[in-house]
Amino acid sequence: MKLERLRLRAPDRAVVGRPVALRDSAVLCAIMKAWRPSLFAGLMGATASEFWFLAFALASVANVRTLALVEVLFAQAISFFVFKQATTPRDALGISLIVVGVLLLIWVQ
Repeated sequence: MKLERLRLRAPDRAVVGRPVALRDSAVLCAIMKAWRPSLFAGLMGATASEFWFLAFALASVANVRTLALVEVLFAQAISFFVFKQATTPRDALGISLIVVGVLLLIWVQ
């Protein structure tokens, strides 16, 4: 199964890499040389995708998608506490809608 996934992704890499190679081949060479630092990020992304599909198999789509929006809260908290960015009223409205949606989801269940 995993070998089939690698075969399917090879054409994707060619399609994505072609414009970079045509535009600036030095950038493509730099990307290819820096594969080790991105290995951990790729592994975490693949693991997140596996758990994403596992969640869809175990629960309804509405529940999984609504709870996935909680990541916005974490991103906003990191931007506020780490990067010292202020929360705009629009951001606050979006955050409050997410919180209300998650609370409604929990309440209905």
